[in-house]
Amino acid sequence: MPISPFFSNVILHEFDQEMVRRGFKMVRYADDFIVLANSERDCFEADRVARFLLAKLGLSLPTLSSNNKTKIIDPDGPVDFLGLSFRPTQNGTYELALSDSQLAKIKNRLGTLRDIDYLVAERLTVPGIAVRLENMIAGYRSAYACASNASALEGIFETSKLSSLTSIYRSILGATVFDSLSQKQLMVLGLQNFPQKSSKTVGR
Repeated sequence: MPISPFFSNVILHEFDQEMVRRGFKMVRYADDFIVLANSERDCFEADRVARFLLAKLGLSLPTLSSNNKTKIIDPDGPVDFLGLSFRPTQNGTYELALSDSQLAKIKNRLGTLRDIDYLVAERLTVPGIAVRLENMIAGYRSAYACASNASALEGIFETSKLSSLTSIYRSILGATVFDSLSQKQLMVLGLQNFPQKSSKTVGR
């Protein structure tokens, strides 16, 4: 729910303050948080304190394990947080990049707009689908503009838009009619690009 981060801030306000008061460098968004530490020992202590403070609120964390979301990662390993991977580069610095799993999630999320049953449940018409797609794409562009590989999204956006619209029109018109559409008709439906207008140079 869009309002859940607000309630998370209200409920976890004292938790945030106490973690910071105890000297932990923590970043939190809703119920996801990451603690930066100088040693593995400090990581275990952060985990212990966080569990203690959250238990007072009736909350808990998944078991600390390399196979769970709650884990300790060494400085040479990538840290996945909010869909971004904070990872070391070859020149000794760090970068924020979209993880492969997050790219796949974005592709799948955009792909839901191909499902007729989903579109009916959402009460979306063809114009509404185009608007929804553009809004989702704008949101992803804004959210992940900081990613070093943000350009990888553009291919996903273009492919998703084309495949969603193609699937919808093919479902509505039927495969035979759809496959018989002319190039101009496909342009009007947004399935092919219009040719670029030739520029004319006017001499004096």
